[in-house]
Amino acid sequence: MNKLVVLTLSAALALGGSIAIATVPTGTLLAGASADSSVRGERLQARMQARMAALGDPARVAMAQMRWIERIYLKQNQPDAAQAMYRDVLKRTNDPTLRNFANARLARVAAWQPRDLGAALAELKRGLDESLAQVR
Repeated sequence: MNKLVVLTLSAALALGGSIAIATVPTGTLLAGASADSSVRGERLQARMQARMAALGDPARVAMAQMRWIERIYLKQNQPDAAQAMYRDVLKRTNDPTLRNFANARLARVAAWQPRDLGAALAELKRGLDESLAQVR
């Protein structure tokens, strides 16, 4: 509790005053909590949109969006869905920046699987071969 509040309450009691304590019905607290969570969700979405706008480059925006989707899949314990998303991106784009990013993230997601470092190395090597082919 704040020191000022404690001192104010102590002074009021010392002077013979009374203190009224307000109670709030439980339903009101629950409604307030859901309102707070929706406000937090709106703030999070607004921050994310501001970051996307600040990135400017559509490829960088796409990379940020892929990371957000990946995080959601991993929080839901669905690494296979994250890998499928990155493989879909590789099928749909020829942009080297996006392809390099997707290959690297695909390898990292594969490496997070228990004892699946071989799959991670395979993804990295495939991405390296693709990048070297573009350099030539």
